[in-house]
Amino acid sequence: MSKGDPICLGCGEKLETLEHLLLKCKKAKEIWKATPIQWDGIQELTGNFNSWWAALSEAIQRDQGMDHISLTAYILWQIWKSRNDKEFNNKTHDPAQVINKAWNAWMEFNEGIKKARRCSIEQTTAPLQMEEQEASQNPDNRSAGMHIRIATKWNKASKSIGYGIVAADCRGQDVMGWKMRENES
Repeated sequence: MSKGDPICLGCGEKLETLEHLLLKCKKAKEIWKATPIQWDGIQELTGNFNSWWAALSEAIQRDQGMDHISLTAYILWQIWKSRNDKEFNNKTHDPAQVINKAWNAWMEFNEGIKKARRCSIEQTTAPLQMEEQEASQNPDNRSAGMHIRIATKWNKASKSIGYGIVAADCRGQDVMGWKMRENES
């Protein structure tokens, strides 16, 4: 087999189409068997990646559906990278290695998201707490205070939710704000 050969490197039997490489090849099937999530009911769609992905995306409505979808994307990415490692470096990876790489990358991403959220919240609340302490320590500032506005917005077209908090001083001047946009949950 030479580079650029249309036959799949994983099984050496079929044409290497997107569907075959990611979903139907015996090597890909071994990886999917080892995954911590299973996509029951969409196996018959593996002949068309777009249909398979559209059916998989409906899981967004389930508990932890977005987590399952994003982990699936990381698994697909690692299958692709494993295939390229075989093609260009002649290295093979067993299913557990592929899944572990996907899992670790997904966990690292989730930790980064959590850390970013914590930082946003801490940056917003620390100045507010200091102002509250200053106002309570100064009796002449009893009319001083903060007004908090909270808003949410759902965009049906993009299936995203936005929410935010704005703190304003007693004169109505915005002092601090925080907002976030997420996929629908």
